[in-house]
Amino acid sequence: MMATGASGAGSPAERAVSGRYKVLVVEDDALLALGIVNQLARRAGRYTVCGVAATEEEAVRLAAEHQPDLAVVDIRLKAGDGVEAARMIRSHYATSILFASAYCEAERQRMPEGSWCLAKPFQPTDIVDALDTITRIRRGEEAGLMPEGLHPI
Repeated sequence: MMATGASGAGSPAERAVSGRYKVLVVEDDALLALGIVNQLARRAGRYTVCGVAATEEEAVRLAAEHQPDLAVVDIRLKAGDGVEAARMIRSHYATSILFASAYCEAERQRMPEGSWCLAKPFQPTDIVDALDTITRIRRGEEAGLMPEGLHPI
């Protein structure tokens, strides 16, 4: 769909130390994708959206191009499968996956181990709060207060 912002410099470890993360958004609902991008933009300096994908194929291509630290992924896409996209991305990169979907429970068995799921409906700020929780855990810190509906896989 689009790439936004700078791709972010440095290795994943350097970005973790600096507290700045590249995020790939995989969502086929353009309005919802825009809402996620806008919420992440409010944390400018912490999260950089490196791309927005509407299909499984586009998600894998953008992940190869940008090697994101985090991906916010819808499970059911009109063209492809968000879970399969996440599996392909995780098989090549150390990307933490946050599924944001109404189908968390129904698709739990298919999700890659170590992923997270934020069940719809959720508040717009819950995406950023969930990513904050995931990045704290990535850095070896306490999870802190987790948004309602956020569950590890």
